[in-house]
Amino acid sequence: MYIYIDESGLFIPTEVEEQTSSVGALVVPDNAVSEMESALQTLKVEIGVGIDEEIKRPRPDCQSIPFEDFIVKLNHLGCTLHVISTSGGPLQGERLEKHRESTKQAILRFAGIENKSQSLCEEVCSLIDNLSSQQFSQCILQTYLISELIEKVIPYYAKLSPGSLEKFIWEFDRKDFVETTFERVFKYLYIGRVQSTSSINPLPLIQSPDRNYGYFLGRLQLIMVQLRKQSCKI
Repeated sequence: MYIYIDESGLFIPTEVEEQTSSVGALVVPDNAVSEMESALQTLKVEIGVGIDEEIKRPRPDCQSIPFEDFIVKLNHLGCTLHVISTSGGPLQGERLEKHRESTKQAILRFAGIENKSQSLCEEVCSLIDNLSSQQFSQCILQTYLISELIEKVIPYYAKLSPGSLEKFIWEFDRKDFVETTFERVFKYLYIGRVQSTSSINPLPLIQSPDRNYGYFLGRLQLIMVQLRKQSCKI
C-alpha cells in the first residue's frame, strides 16, 4: 500500500475564520500504482502541465472535466483520500500555544505512565518548542490524520485489496534528504499518539467472511519476532 502525504494552506495564526489549512493522504493499493501514475500523467497533459512538474499556482479549475475524469479513475482503482482541515480560528496564537503546552505535558505524563525514557521525552518537548507556530500546527494535523487513517484503511482494504496490507509505504513531501526538526517531532508525536490511542481503544477489526487480515497480521507477527530478537541481543 502506498500513502502519499501533502499539505495545503499556510498554517499561520490568524483570526480569519474562512482561511483553512489541510493535510491530505492519498491511499493507493499495490496493484493500482502504475495506473494511478498513468492517470496523473494524463491529467497533467490535459491541463497543460509538464509531466515532471507539480500542479501549482495558478491552480487550474478543479471542477473541469480532466479533474473529474482523474477522480473517477482513482475511485475505480480503489484509491481513497483522507483529509483533515482546520479553520483560521484555532490557529490563533494564544490557543495554539496552549495546545503546544498541553501536548508537552501529555508527553511527560505518558513517559511516567508507560515507563518511557524521561530524557527522550524532554528532548521531544524541546524540539516542539523549536517549531514555529506554522510548523507546530501542521505537525499536529498530520499526526491526527495518519493515526485516524490507519483505523479506517485496515478494515477497508482487508476487503478491497488484502495484499496491500502487507506493507505500508509512506511518501511525504520532503524538501531535503536531511531529517528536519519538523520531521523528528512528527515521528515522535505520531508514534506516541498511536501507542496511547491503541492502548485505550484497540484497533477495531470488522470480522466478516469477505475480509482477509492475514497479510496484515502476518507482517505484524514478523515485526514482533524481529523486535524480540533485537531486545534479546541488547
